[in-house]
Amino acid sequence: MVLQLAGELRRVDPDRCLTVLAAPPPPQLAQPLLALYLLNAELARCTEVKQGPLLATLKLKWWHDALDEAAAGRPREQPVLQALAAPLAERRLPMVALQSLIELRLTELEERPFADLEAMARHASASGGRLNGLAARLLGGGDGEIAAAEHVGTAFALIGLLRAAGHHAALGRQLLPADALDRAQATFQSLREGRDGAALAPLARMIAARAAAELVAARRRQPRLPGRRAAPFLLAPLVDGYLRRLANGGFDPFTPGFVRRAPGGAWRLLAHRLKGRT
Repeated sequence: MVLQLAGELRRVDPDRCLTVLAAPPPPQLAQPLLALYLLNAELARCTEVKQGPLLATLKLKWWHDALDEAAAGRPREQPVLQALAAPLAERRLPMVALQSLIELRLTELEERPFADLEAMARHASASGGRLNGLAARLLGGGDGEIAAAEHVGTAFALIGLLRAAGHHAALGRQLLPADALDRAQATFQSLREGRDGAALAPLARMIAARAAAELVAARRRQPRLPGRRAAPFLLAPLVDGYLRRLANGGFDPFTPGFVRRAPGGAWRLLAHRLKGRT
């Protein structure tokens, strides 16, 4: 099942898949780690249905109930749930944390969920940050390691929301700070078409600064990669790369070099892991 899960994760979340390939965890933990990341992708996919928030809510409710059943030892015939059943039953993954990831997706269905950058940052911490902390916990990290991983995940989530602005707009959603979008006079049409990037540059600078600060906090707590528990921390060099490409593009969030994934990511992560620094 590991190959099946890895293949699916490579398709829907290639960045996180690269981190697992570059820092393989112990064999008994690879399957649940891949499944945890795939769960996050499945929840994100629930909110991207074009039929509206009602169907998205029903899909998220399906995952809520299915996780409860998996924790009780009755996983449905679905690879992610079957891979998560044991760590849920053994409480290596706390159910309340996974359910909170579902609740956060519900807030994304609101018309303008983030009033300002602080609201966006809190969401990034509670979603991507928490997910990365859960990954560190699953791999056996202690409290300090988990906290550092949460900072890395928050940075990755902030950059991810900025990179996905055009994609979200095409789905009729705005997941950037409402006050900044109003100042830039950004519309769904301009976001879908990748226009007005210069007007959004001040917002992109603020998001980039916040993401960079999260990486600084992570590296203070965890300056060295923790061996076979390194996968959650390899998101940090990926964020570094996105930040460089954003700056090189004048902080235009629609610059292709920022929105698209750069080639050769696997080799860069392997080289970063060999250096051993977070």
